[in-house]
Amino acid sequence: MNMEDNENVSGMNAILKAVLNFMLPILISALYLIMLFGLLDPNLWPVIGALILSYFISPFGKEVLIPIAMLGLLELADPPTATFAIILIATSVIFVDVMCSIFIIWNFDLITKIPKIGKFVMSFEELGRKKLESRPEKKRLARYGLAAYVALPFQGSGGIMATIFGIFGGMEKRNVLMSVFGGSTVGCFAIAIPSFYIGEQMLDIFGSTVSYLIGTIVLLAIIVFLIRRYLKNRNMNDNSHDG
Repeated sequence: MNMEDNENVSGMNAILKAVLNFMLPILISALYLIMLFGLLDPNLWPVIGALILSYFISPFGKEVLIPIAMLGLLELADPPTATFAIILIATSVIFVDVMCSIFIIWNFDLITKIPKIGKFVMSFEELGRKKLESRPEKKRLARYGLAAYVALPFQGSGGIMATIFGIFGGMEKRNVLMSVFGGSTVGCFAIAIPSFYIGEQMLDIFGSTVSYLIGTIVLLAIIVFLIRRYLKNRNMNDNSHDG
């Protein structure tokens, strides 16, 4: 096999890998939904299906959607037991967080290939990685911090934003996924368990304007922090080159 053939094979493998990276999370998600549809009682499926779809496409977070879904299950003529309802709702939201995180991690390279934007993203990621490499003690803190962000009932604290923040912060991608999974597991069960007993009260708390305001402030604070760190580092690099 000559060099040209090797390049063709490498190109085909790269295309196949890119297609698999894009399609596999979608196929796994579809299989999960099909499995739920086949296993769940017909009365339960609309509630869980709406929960998964809403969590994926709506601006509301798990702090609102989990209590709503729990109240929906409890209003059924034959509601499920506490253990089953809590596990079903929590694992469904955890699954969405994890699959969104996997999709972004596997396809993040596509963003780096976008003209101008890709260069900015790569420099942002490189900055974060250098910061963590220069301060090893920050690696563990970053993992716990990202997990805490996912776990806390804040708007925008799901798997998508957490994964983006983790990658921009220079974390290794497997650590980002572990943080998303761990944080989502803790957060979802911490909301689902009390939702079975005091769902309406939790909805009043997390559905309030104050709760959304706090979540928005936290989200903006993280974005501003990352941008300021990037600009500060770029200015330092420019000054060192000038010197």
